[in-house]
Parts: sequence; structure tokens; C-alpha cells
Amino acid sequence: MPTFLVPDTAVTPAEHFSVFRMDRTEESGKTRGGGVCFMTNNNWCSPKGTKILSSSCSPHLEHLTIMCCPFFLPREFTSVISTAVYIPPKEDTDKALSALHDVTIGLQTRHPDAALIVAGDFNKANLKKVLSNFFQHIKSPTRKAKTLDHCYTPFKKGYKSIPIPAFGKSDHTAIFLIPEYKQKMTREPVVT
Repeated sequence: MPTFLVPDTAVTPAEHFSVFRMDRTEESGKTRGGGVCFMTNNNWCSPKGTKILSSSCSPHLEHLTIMCCPFFLPREFTSVISTAVYIPPKEDTDKALSALHDVTIGLQTRHPDAALIVAGDFNKANLKKVLSNFFQHIKSPTRKAKTLDHCYTPFKKGYKSIPIPAFGKSDHTAIFLIPEYKQKMTREPVVT
């Protein structure tokens, strides 16, 4: 999710949560606020079992990728890899999508058994343009009448999205994603 977390003390996580963040740098060409972050629930995944895999901040793309090894996960997955994205509205979306494509393909190659999630403020960009095997799960508007915030996974019916009130002073509607993914173990008949 995009942030305006300046200074570092702007985030005080609730008990049992860990924060992983990538603040906006000078390379972005932007002067105020910015960056992306994750808050992970320590009851879902130990902070020791979560690590940052990649991050970048450029004029066209800000991203942070973390890998979690949750306590409970369908057998076919070894971990969950999540990428938080911010693509500025007036930047070159082709450059942003190309960079995001390279990051995502690299993750799929290095971690073929991980569940991948790419989510954030895409503005006018559409990840499906460069990753046709990913599906967008947010169907409702997230800012006024537009759906600027997206969540992509390689699972066609991975999540159902429910809009909820915005956090704090955000002008974006928050989205609650409910898993609809059916485990491979329950989808396939038992072989005897």
C-alpha cells in the first residue's frame, strides 16, 4: 500500500504486528511523502519467517516484495510472496509494468511453489497487459468512481473483494479480500 510515512516514527504497529517498509528515495524525483509498506500479523507469520526479497524506488515505480512462511498454508505452497506497488499517475506506465514484470517473473522462477500476490495503487496501469496469467480481484471503485487499487494473483478465483471504509485520512476506499481459492488437495480426487 502507498504511504506517507515520514518520519520513521509515523508508524507504530499494533501489538502482534510487524512493519516492513520501503520509503521513497530521491531517485523517485518526488519531494513529499511516499513509499510502500506491509504490516504483517505475527499470529499469522513469525517476523523471523518474513524477509524482504526486493525493493525499488524510481520515478515510474515504487515496490517492496516480502516473503512470509505462514504457520498454516495449503500444502502446495511453500510460502506467500507479496509485492506492494505504487505507480504514479503521470509516469510512463509501460516502464513501470516492464520493471514489475521483470520482478514478478524473477520471483516465479526463484520460488515456483510460492503463492504470489501483487497489490497496490496502479492508477491507470494494468498488470494483465504484461502478465496475462495474473487475475485482478478488486472489482469495485477504490477512489471516487475509478478502480485505482488492484490485487493480482495467478489464481483466477483467488479472492472476493469487499470495500470497507478508508483508513485514516486516505482518499482511497480500503478493500478486504476474502480467499476463495480451493486447495489442490480438496479440488482433485484421491488417487488409489
